[in-house]
Order: sequence, then structure tokens, then C-alpha cells
Amino acid sequence: MSFQPVNLQGNSITKDSAYKNKKRFNIFPIARFAYNFSRSKTLNINYSGNATQPSFSQLQDVVDVSNRQYITTGNPNLKPSINHNVNLSFNNFNFITGKVLFTNFTFSTIKNQIVNSTTLQNNTGAQLSKPENVNGYYNAMGFYTFSKPYKNRKYVITLNGTANYNHNINLVDSKKTIGNNWIISQGTNFEYNIKDWFTLGTGVSYSLNDVKYSKNTSTSLINSSSNAWTLSSNINVDLHKTWNIKYDFDYTINNGLASA
Repeated sequence: MSFQPVNLQGNSITKDSAYKNKKRFNIFPIARFAYNFSRSKTLNINYSGNATQPSFSQLQDVVDVSNRQYITTGNPNLKPSINHNVNLSFNNFNFITGKVLFTNFTFSTIKNQIVNSTTLQNNTGAQLSKPENVNGYYNAMGFYTFSKPYKNRKYVITLNGTANYNHNINLVDSKKTIGNNWIISQGTNFEYNIKDWFTLGTGVSYSLNDVKYSKNTSTSLINSSSNAWTLSSNINVDLHKTWNIKYDFDYTINNGLASA
């Protein structure tokens, strides 16, 4: 169990703002499960939680007009953000053959997430930003790496990939907008161990970053999508006992990036 006592107190030096003292006591369970199928094959599952408290500036009910185009104010009714995190991993490697598999999956969600709500002020173009609590955010991320040698480890082929999904919540003109962000990558690498002292490697990878927002009347949030191909090459040469020569080359082709 994790215990988190909280005592928030604050007053402005100029006495133009204050908020009632906030006392809380948060309790979060912490759990871990591990199963060893063998010395080289394991499964782990972990859970943890914590709370993020709002800052003093976020709680101050004072309008800041130092920048008249971007006006800010606080919110004394803010609640702390409650974070929940789950992690799952599976590892399997063979000492004799050299075959390796690593996988990992993480899921996190936030209750009462603190986000800045932006609202246009009349026809002046100025914006008012105020922190608010929202629900609905979550993130899921996973990756894997698989490697297998051939011909007594003379050739090694490696595959690796990642996937990251963000379900974001935005408040624009007092309207709740959902952002869906996918970040995906997949790559492969071929390694050729010509001699014990000479290794040649080459690979290719592809990545995608896609952002889409739910339909809304705001034009400040724009859908976007970009992708990239990366070609790589490397050489490693061990000379005698104290000299080593390395060569690394990467060539990336980008598509869909915004113009500078």
C-alpha cells in the first residue's frame, strides 16, 4: 500500500487571493505478480497508483492580464489527478540457441486530469485559459523485440516494433474535444558476423505518427499524419586488442511533415 497525506495551504503576498486549506489522505494499492516458467522465460504484471496535486497558481482565482492576448486564471475547485498504471512484460531467451523475445505492454489512465480550457474573448482574438478537471484520458503502449541467429550465430535477424495510442481530452471554447494519436514503428535488422572481429549490419524501419480530433467548430486543432522510412548500415571491425573501427549510416525519408 502507498499512503499519501496532503496538506495544501496558500496565500498571495498581495492578499488578493487565497483558498481554503485542503487536507487529503490518498491510499493506493501496489501489486506485483511474477511467474517464472523457467530460468529463461518469465511473466511480470505490475500495478501502481498515485495522485498529482494542483499547484498554487492553478488554484488561485486571480485573472492574469500581463499578456492581453493570452489571459490566465486559476480554479479553486480543482481536484487532484488520480493516476492508475498497469505494466505487463514477457521475456523468453534461449542461452543455447541465442533466440530472444522481449515484449512489454503498459496501460495508464487518469481520473480528474487537469487540462487548460481555452475560450476566445469577444472579437479581440484574445484567449482565456483556465484549468479544469476532465475524465477520459488513457494511454496504451507496447513493444516487442525478436532476435534469432542462424548458422551457429553467423547470421542474426532481428525484428522490433512499437505501438503507442493516446486518447487525449482537450477543452476548446468550452467544448470537449477528443484527440486520437497513434505512433507506430516497425523495423528489421540483418547482422552478418563474417569473422569474430568483423561484423556487417543493415536494416530498414518504418514509422507513422497520426493525429485526429473529434469534429468540433474550432480551427485551432488540426488533424495531421506523417510517416518516415529509415535505411541503416553499420560495420564493426576489431583490430588487434586496442583498436576498433565503426561505421554507421542512416538515411531517413520523411513524408507529411509540416513546412517550416
